[in-house]
Amino acid sequence: MAKLPALVDALAQHDPRGLAAVNHYARIVREAGFLPTTKRGNGASDMGEREVVNLLLGLAEVTNAQKAPRAIKVLRDAKLVGPLPDHPDPIERLAGFELEGHLESLGDFLECLVRNVSDGGYVLASEDARQVFLLSEIILKAPDYWDGHAIVRFNAGHKDELSLTFYGLTDEANSLGQADEDPADIFSSLNEESEVQKTQFGLSFTVRIGAEVVSDLARCLRAQRKIAPRRRSSPQEITS
Repeated sequence: MAKLPALVDALAQHDPRGLAAVNHYARIVREAGFLPTTKRGNGASDMGEREVVNLLLGLAEVTNAQKAPRAIKVLRDAKLVGPLPDHPDPIERLAGFELEGHLESLGDFLECLVRNVSDGGYVLASEDARQVFLLSEIILKAPDYWDGHAIVRFNAGHKDELSLTFYGLTDEANSLGQADEDPADIFSSLNEESEVQKTQFGLSFTVRIGAEVVSDLARCLRAQRKIAPRRRSSPQEITS
């Protein structure tokens, strides 16, 4: 467990916007109910893997912190996309890792990842320590009117690279999907509504979160104390 100020400080080491901006962002996430309300000092609430994941997912809206709660809601519930026809199932690659049992949603998967990632981004198999994945990055696409998605990539650039893609639908998309309508009518409604909503929701950005960001936040939880300031890596891990 860790206190929120420690997580904010650790995240700010990798965020080019600086500590003040990250504090403002964390306050928005907390006021939306995705972080526990906390006192100052020793009475501050403890944060765990769930809170770390919420802070990470909200970064999908790095250009507009006010939209972060919506991004967290959509992306937490995002579901794993199955393999393409005639392509190997990526889930089989996770055999022996605790991650294999946490694929119900992106939120569940990332909480397990934060719990298991070590310094440098290494994730060891629970059954055979000789098996290891190296976390490369988490790519987040801010939700537009219909959906948002995320890619969790391991061993990037190597022949054994593994990428897991998760898609999450917005409340607007889910409400249409539950309607008792002909599929052709729903598809037509989606196209018409999409044209209307483009001007309301603007552009959707992609954010890349490097392995060091995740491992530093995970270390912060393990240490149960504030991480000492460190020099930000170059290139910056978070870009839009």
